[in-house]
Amino acid sequence: MPLVKRAIQPVFVCRAQLDSKVKNELEGVVINSLAGVIKQLASLAKHAENLFGELYNESSNIFHRSATLNERVSNLGTRIRQLDATVKEEVRVDVIVQMNHFKSIRQEDQKVLSRHTLPTSVEDTYQSCDNPPTLNKFTVYRDDEKEGLKFYTDPDYFYRLWVQDQNQQLEKRRKRERRRRRRNKENQPKKEIRVAQKKQFFGTDVEFRDSVANDSNQKAQLIRVSRTSTDEFQ
Repeated sequence: MPLVKRAIQPVFVCRAQLDSKVKNELEGVVINSLAGVIKQLASLAKHAENLFGELYNESSNIFHRSATLNERVSNLGTRIRQLDATVKEEVRVDVIVQMNHFKSIRQEDQKVLSRHTLPTSVEDTYQSCDNPPTLNKFTVYRDDEKEGLKFYTDPDYFYRLWVQDQNQQLEKRRKRERRRRRRNKENQPKKEIRVAQKKQFFGTDVEFRDSVANDSNQKAQLIRVSRTSTDEFQ
């Protein structure tokens, strides 16, 4: 639904009702038409003044931002020219803690679409509208604790709709990321796990390890021979 920001009134110039005391109807219609044209010109002048006022405010805001940006760029250029790449500066920790860190003084624009930022023409149109019905009187009789007026008009409806849409997009993005990770994990080649070989550790030095290993093998053979001999004896 398009929103009319500026409407010139009256729209119908010659549709004014004549007074019963007017004797010459043609003269009365001419006078009413002339008065309607004058009202239209007054309305046009009002909207033109409002329009040029908004242009002046926007241009002033842009000029202020451009001047601030130019000043910051010039300050940055001056500091860069003062730097010397050949000098190695050693900064201590206590100096870093005590020094004044950068803090931006620029204020971000917040609540751009609010009641305070409405143009004058839109504010006038809003004030000329009829008041909503007093449905809040029936709120005390409701069991679901909902406001009765919100069934007729709800200014926060579109905001909740936007939040719901953003949450759905975020959930879709999360699901898509999970599927991508699962797909990448399945496409990765499986690594072969090598069996760790058992190592023998000796309490002796390197030059005695061969002799210790031979002694252990001889002991194992003697034990094996003794077991076979006992089996034959039985």
